[in-house]
Amino acid sequence: MKKIILSACIMLTIGIYAQTITDTISTGKSYKNQIWYSLQNDEVGSQSKDTWDLAIELSGFNSSILVNTQKTGTAVYQTPYNWSEWNQFDTTGYKQWTSLYNSDSMWDIGALNQTGEYNTSDLGWGTYDNTTHVIAGTRLYLITLPGNKFIKLGVKSLANGIYTITYANTDKSDSTTFTVTKADYVKKNFVYYAFDTKAINDREPDNTAWDLTFTKYIYNRYPAGGGTFIPYPVTGILQNKGVKVAEVRKTYIPTTNNYSSQTFTSKISEIGSDWKTFNFNTNSYAITDSLVYFVQDIDKNIWKLVMTGFSGTGQGNYILNKEKLGNLSVTSIDANNHIYVYPNPVAQGQSVTLITDFNNDFNPSRLSITDMNGKLLFEDSNPVKNGLGALEIPFSFEKGIYFVSILTAEGKITQKLLSF
Repeated sequence: MKKIILSACIMLTIGIYAQTITDTISTGKSYKNQIWYSLQNDEVGSQSKDTWDLAIELSGFNSSILVNTQKTGTAVYQTPYNWSEWNQFDTTGYKQWTSLYNSDSMWDIGALNQTGEYNTSDLGWGTYDNTTHVIAGTRLYLITLPGNKFIKLGVKSLANGIYTITYANTDKSDSTTFTVTKADYVKKNFVYYAFDTKAINDREPDNTAWDLTFTKYIYNRYPAGGGTFIPYPVTGILQNKGVKVAEVRKTYIPTTNNYSSQTFTSKISEIGSDWKTFNFNTNSYAITDSLVYFVQDIDKNIWKLVMTGFSGTGQGNYILNKEKLGNLSVTSIDANNHIYVYPNPVAQGQSVTLITDFNNDFNPSRLSITDMNGKLLFEDSNPVKNGLGALEIPFSFEKGIYFVSILTAEGKITQKLLSF
């Protein structure tokens, strides 16, 4: 993976300098692979996008089940049957049934959840019991697979953190039941299952290791003309749970650095695929100009991301520029009030900038710097205002470990700072 240092730019006009790095992420010919990517550490995982059929959600109380409908020949249908009608299952007229797709906005709604109602006891494939805390399976689904293979499938239950799933060929042969225990995969968002191998595939990196995934997926509202929309397979970028993105269009890229005024969203396809369009005259992709994304990564750092190239099916290469706009290692009074010290670590003798990001006015407040022994080295009254602010600290740091703090009536926020 090639990286090129391009330039230095000023963030928020407060003297914070960041390198611009060009990176190429390759999904291979015909977009063969799914790539998991960390903005800090680059590529952290790669797997074929077609080696799974079901993705089963593992985190918390969630119970999303995805179906790999981007794979040629794979589709899932809502059927009129429930578990009591397992033996009466019939595919007659199935093409008139509703096709189901994974949400392209959130990981918590997979194809098998679409028949339900989000944030209610109806989870699509089953119903949650408030007394037993068990999700009991209700609906059955038809899944068509490559090679004109048809299977019926239902989730029997999710009880005590264990999924029980049964499927069989629609000719009633080769019935299989398997289980997935959430506790076996505590650092993953999903675990995967393949019908051809009848095996669970632990294919994704730890959920704290990646920010974005480059892959093929179904965009549910692809324009079809005449004001209509259809589900359509696209190649693009989805974001991890906990990652937020703000999109800024029609902007001057070199000077667009003020992310504090932008609205961030958890929509997983906010970057998505619409940063590129196919030019039929040149038989190549054109990149949307004047488009910037600010990405709050899994560790709460803010990055500036600009897509600069896409090779298409021949190589499946995505080309981007990225800048880390600050070290947002955060200690908070609460979830909405933060301080950031930049740079961190800091070179000996160099000053630092304190960035405050508060949702309240705090007056009075006090800025202090102490050493490892608790000795007060610097102090200043510094009323903290609502919103994003910056203050250059007039203190020359020697080699060592320091603690930069803001003390308010609400409490104390401290950032550890290393000087080398």
